[in-house]
Amino acid sequence: RAETVLLETLGVAVHGQSFASRAVTQNLAQSYPERVSQLLNVGLLHTSVTGRSGHEPYAPCALDDLRSKGYDYWALGHVHTQEVLCREPWVVFPGNLQGRHARETGEKGAMLVEYDASGIRSAELRSVDVVRYAHCTLDLEDVRDWDAALDGVRPLLVRELAHADGRVLGVRVRVVGSTPLHARLRADEEAFLQNLRVQVQDVARDELWIEKVQIETRPERSSALTPDDSAIAELLSAVAAQRDDQAVLAALAEELGELRSKLPPELREGEEGMRIEDPAFIASALDGAVAILSSRLCVASQPSAAASPAVRAASGVRES
Repeated sequence: RAETVLLETLGVAVHGQSFASRAVTQNLAQSYPERVSQLLNVGLLHTSVTGRSGHEPYAPCALDDLRSKGYDYWALGHVHTQEVLCREPWVVFPGNLQGRHARETGEKGAMLVEYDASGIRSAELRSVDVVRYAHCTLDLEDVRDWDAALDGVRPLLVRELAHADGRVLGVRVRVVGSTPLHARLRADEEAFLQNLRVQVQDVARDELWIEKVQIETRPERSSALTPDDSAIAELLSAVAAQRDDQAVLAALAEELGELRSKLPPELREGEEGMRIEDPAFIASALDGAVAILSSRLCVASQPSAAASPAVRAASGVRES
C-alpha cells in the first residue's frame, strides 16, 4: 500500500508504493497519501504514466492524477530514458544511471534537485555513466567498393566519440542503401564487422568499440541476381518472390510458429530473438537467404584454374 516516510531533518516527505506483483496495471497514483504541510513532498512511482513506446503499461495514470496530489516533485521509474513531463510541479523520468546495453543510448545520470523553504529552486541531470552507447547509420547508396564502404564509417565514429564526453563508447552501426555490395554483406556480416573493428584501432584504440553491425542494405534495382537466366538465377528469383507475397509469408509464419515454443529461451527472447511466427521476421530472413545463395552459388559456379574437379564439373552442368 502507499505510505509516507518523513525525513524531518531534511524537511522532506517521501510518498511511495512498491508493487505487490511483478506487473501492476492499476492506477496506483490515485491512492497516494495527501501532501504533508511545511515539508517538501516527493512522490516515487514505478509507472508508464499514459504509456511509453516499448514499455509495459505498468501502473498507468494521467498527468493530472499526479498533479492532484499537490506534491513538489514526482520521481518516476520504469522508463530508462530521461524525460521531464512537467515543471509545475516537477514530474520527471530521471532514466537510469548507466545504459545497460546498446539500445539505451545517450547521456545517463541522476537528477540533482535543489530546494529551500520556498520549494524547488532547480532540477538538472548530472551525468554519472561510465560507458555510453550510440547508434550511427552508414549509407552505402551506390557504393561499389568494399574498402570504400569500410572507410565510410570512420567519420561517423569520430563524430560519435566527440559527443561521448570522454567516456568509453560502444557504437552500433546500421548499414543501409542500395548497393552492389548487398549480397556480399549479407553473406558475410561477420567479416564486415571484424573489418570495422580494425578501423576502430585508428580512431580510438581503448575508448571505442563496435558493439554490433546491422546490415539493412538492398540490392541494386537494375542488377539481376545472376548475369543470365540459368537455373541458379531461376532458383534465386523464386526465393526472392516469396519476399513480397504476403499470403506465402503468412502461411510460413503459421507453420513455423509451432516451432517457437520448442526453441530455448535464449533464441526466442530479447532483441535478437527468432520471431518465427512473425511474417516480417520471415521476410527479413528470406532477404538474407537470397543474399547468401546469390553470393555463394554464383562464386561456386565460376571455375578457375585452381578449381577442384567437383567445382569444374558443377560449372559444366550449369553451362549446359
